[in-house]
Amino acid sequence: MAGGRGTRLMPLTKRIPKPLMPVLNRPVVFYSIELLRSYGINDIAVTLMHMPDMIISTINQSFSGRFDYFIEQNPLGTAGSVRAIKDWLDDEAPFIVISGDSLTNININGIYQSHIDSNADITMAVTEVQNPSLYGVVKTDKDGFVINFLEKPKLQEIDSNLINCGIYIINPSVLKSIPKNTPFDFSRDLFPIILKKHQKIFTYRLKDYWCDIGCIEEYFKANMDMLLETNGLNVFTQNIQGLYNTAIRRTFIGKRSFIGMKVDIGNNVIIGDNCYIDGNISLSDCIIADNTFLDVSCHNVIATPEHYIPVHTAHHQIFQKSQENIQTAANNR
Repeated sequence: MAGGRGTRLMPLTKRIPKPLMPVLNRPVVFYSIELLRSYGINDIAVTLMHMPDMIISTINQSFSGRFDYFIEQNPLGTAGSVRAIKDWLDDEAPFIVISGDSLTNININGIYQSHIDSNADITMAVTEVQNPSLYGVVKTDKDGFVINFLEKPKLQEIDSNLINCGIYIINPSVLKSIPKNTPFDFSRDLFPIILKKHQKIFTYRLKDYWCDIGCIEEYFKANMDMLLETNGLNVFTQNIQGLYNTAIRRTFIGKRSFIGMKVDIGNNVIIGDNCYIDGNISLSDCIIADNTFLDVSCHNVIATPEHYIPVHTAHHQIFQKSQENIQTAANNR
């Protein structure tokens, strides 16, 4: 699924669709594609709506093999977009749905085997978070089957910190419950119908990494986590050029970027391609986007050619994570 507008990421998504937002200087959708292919999944359909031509061109220029693209003329929602490719799907075999705008290294064999073993109609990946109000909150029985689901609840409605990650293994028969050419959402529309029919939704608890890049803070977090190779993300960084590790500092510097002699580069810095950075300035805990001219200090900031966006992420949290992960990251290089 790669049709999102990324409204909560504005102004970063003003000229770039959410699935192409860079994480460690690569479009986030690339990581989903690489993950699928690492498990031998090569039949990939991409559902699109917002800026589809840009996404298609970027994927085709970077990956060999065939991708099938399905462009929504009108918004169909998460479940509606999957229903629209029913004829492309196998009538018998379960299929995986994964977001092209989240970052994960989920064990696909693990969630698939859990789906088969549980004899469920749908298996969803879930994880625990500190603030469930931003997501779909899931409540399960003792065996891990969903008994209640509440999409983005109010604080007083929250009775679980388990949330839906938007990654599913689905039996084709489930598509019968989704109307054709109709806006339909997995969480708000389909899941209540499935539960009412007494069909089974099983939960697969993630032990792996997952982050929805839907807002500025989470987008920043995903970049820093990838930089620090948190929770197994080094699976994606093995062949990435430009990563530097000195003492407790972890940085990434893109291609053809100039950095002046007086620039003090601290820890947790991501610099994109074709940047010009000069002056008596310092950088730490920041992302400098491609083609940015910079002559001011950046700390807890995302800087682009047009914007300077402070990120409300406590420095000590990033620094603490750096201390915990830097040695592991160094050992994995």
